[in-house]
Amino acid sequence: MTPQFWASSEDASQPIEVAYHNFCGTKSDTKLPSPATIAFCDLQRGIGANLEASLGSGRSAFYKNRYHKGIGRTPVVKTWASEDNLLHSNGLLYPSGALREFIFSIFLGEQASQLINPVSNFFLMEGTPYSKQVAEKLYAQFDTVPGHLDHAFTSQTVKSGDFIRFSNIRYIYNLMGTRFDAPGDAIALAELLAAIKHGLHRKPHDAEVIIEPSDLNEIIEGIYAAAIQSIKNVIAINMLGVKLGSLGNNFSLDGRFIDLEVPVFTGESMLTTHMGQDQFSISEIFECLGAYFQFSYYLKDFKTWASRSFNDSTHGQCKEILSELTQAFSACDKKYQWLNDPKQVAAFITDGYMAHGMQLTKKAQLIIEMAIRNPLMQVSGSGLGAKEEAPIDLAMYQVGYMPKCHVLTDLAEKSDSVGTWDKAKATNEALNQSEQCTSPDALFQICNDLKDSLV
Repeated sequence: MTPQFWASSEDASQPIEVAYHNFCGTKSDTKLPSPATIAFCDLQRGIGANLEASLGSGRSAFYKNRYHKGIGRTPVVKTWASEDNLLHSNGLLYPSGALREFIFSIFLGEQASQLINPVSNFFLMEGTPYSKQVAEKLYAQFDTVPGHLDHAFTSQTVKSGDFIRFSNIRYIYNLMGTRFDAPGDAIALAELLAAIKHGLHRKPHDAEVIIEPSDLNEIIEGIYAAAIQSIKNVIAINMLGVKLGSLGNNFSLDGRFIDLEVPVFTGESMLTTHMGQDQFSISEIFECLGAYFQFSYYLKDFKTWASRSFNDSTHGQCKEILSELTQAFSACDKKYQWLNDPKQVAAFITDGYMAHGMQLTKKAQLIIEMAIRNPLMQVSGSGLGAKEEAPIDLAMYQVGYMPKCHVLTDLAEKSDSVGTWDKAKATNEALNQSEQCTSPDALFQICNDLKDSLV
């Protein structure tokens, strides 16, 4: 019997059939699929040794130029008036996470497409005994009980297919190695660069992109510009009263934030942390630092690979492409040398807050500068002075719907024009109500009411 499925809007609510077995979204192949294919998979590291598992385990796929991400347990879907299959595998998140993505997109409204990769649709499906058991076991790890929504339903969100993660690019060039000595290697290099150009210009995965040598400067400079834009975007989101809570590898190559499962609508200054934690990293206070550290890491790795490949390559055309690539990196390093200066980066971040009406204190500016100089620095939740030699945590941390937040008023002076805290509070209230929903109709009514109230 086909389970019942509900959609948040009618435009994509064609009949949907869902199979409850685990199914991978790519077929096994001893050869490396083309970079253009790999680049647009949702990379999940540490899942398994085989290639398919490393490319997202089938949790996401492209279908009719749209990126479909299976947040819940939504393996194999035949949908949208087509006989083609959209493949998904077993995800580890819940309807509450999918709902949070959907509501976050509603909350940002017209700004959404510039700051994030917004969710265009949200599906809710009947739960199964297996999905309920998995939810209970995973929630037990955090000593919590799944709410009605997570216990009763599974879900799926729909996003546009116009982004690419930097980690996807890194996965491709690491898999390619550094020694290029055959004509086919030049094609592989061109496909890699085409994938980057796709991501920078938000082209759907099947759009034709032709790479010319003159494009390399534009491509590399576009990556640097995206790094800068990602810092601005996180500041803008925080200043709306939202903590993203999951930085890690969650940025598009064009600087947008793309994983939206755990934002916290604090309704307070962005300079907040959770009560009861003895230690928290600076990147959890100033989340824009997470974007800075991530892109710094990937840029350094990409430059190192390009340089090594140029030295190791013996094929003439490959050598020429790699030479252009290293020269483009060198030119951008000079143009954006301030990104390597902690004082100038701290000033850039400070200016970002000022643009939104918040003036950081000298103490806050010093903390930011110290964190950039020493990414291992941690600060205590009260005194902001203690240090520990532990890696700064840029990964997702668990959050509740209504976290008790400690507002760090000694780090910033907020003007009357800062933020829209009332909207953040209204959104948080909607999330609390939706968690206890017992029917899809009630859930979607809450979403529609929220959308109307935020206009």
